[in-house]
Amino acid sequence: MKIEIDGEYEGLGENKFKFYLNELERNSVLSNAEAIAYKQLKEELINHGKNALIANIGESEASYIDGGMCICRDGDFWLVFHSERNIRSQLSIFSSPYDAANYFLWISLCSPRNKNISIGCIPKVQ
Repeated sequence: MKIEIDGEYEGLGENKFKFYLNELERNSVLSNAEAIAYKQLKEELINHGKNALIANIGESEASYIDGGMCICRDGDFWLVFHSERNIRSQLSIFSSPYDAANYFLWISLCSPRNKNISIGCIPKVQ
């Protein structure tokens, strides 16, 4: 249950330690990485019965009135936050779409209501 780079886009690791040729190439690589991470995130959410959260992937506001967790790109960063009535709270910032997607998945599947309150322990899946 980890979202990571897969064989769909081999070029992602090529520019890890060198400069991009131009801004267009850089944005293309980031957009492809984001698409792969979001696709895997959606698959994991469907596998765990959390279909309602799929509407909030890539959105800057929750798709339902009482709010919810969202994940979206903002420039060079990916944000995971709770959105309710256009107000963001519990903001987490990531430099990688994979880290953001894994955090979104973790926060969506784990809940203190299921006695997941022990610090340092892996939480139980709902």
